[in-house]
Amino acid sequence: MRPAALATLSVIALAAAMGPAAAATIVADSIESGYDRSEFVSIADGKPFKVEVLTADVGDRPLMEREILSSMQAAGVPGVRTTFVAGQPAMSPNGSDYRLVVAVNPGGSTSAENLCAADAKVVPAAAGRLHLVMSFCRTDELLSTATGITGASLQDPQALASTMSELMAVVLPATTPIRTSHNHGMP
Repeated sequence: MRPAALATLSVIALAAAMGPAAAATIVADSIESGYDRSEFVSIADGKPFKVEVLTADVGDRPLMEREILSSMQAAGVPGVRTTFVAGQPAMSPNGSDYRLVVAVNPGGSTSAENLCAADAKVVPAAAGRLHLVMSFCRTDELLSTATGITGASLQDPQALASTMSELMAVVLPATTPIRTSHNHGMP
């Protein structure tokens, strides 16, 4: 093999090997009986959709919120044209408050169900990898959730978008499955 071709293949192999390092490992997911894909499409397609970002880190919260929203927008939801926004309600005609809640590095007894509560809070987790919990809520009812752990950083837009894409594919599946729950274990 020619040296130039070998060098090109080596670079491609190195890039492929580095790609998955920032990918999320989904460690738990659940689709509750109340989840219906058509419900999400009807309230989100062509409209802004509310996202709450919760964190115990009081550092630069506005920057963190912008990075999360930007990565979610970049990831998108197949078949749904929506703009993810912070703090704006996504009210349906029946008055339910639909939203995605993203908890960044939650610790302690933070659960997916707790994230849908009106006064949800998170406690800090131990330092290390980025730990994200995403929950799809209707008012205070959990419709679906996924927990991911990644080596991605909030300051790496591409890796964060990849992580959000993986989480959103689980939280907002393209079809309406029967109720499922999986605990994949911690890596």
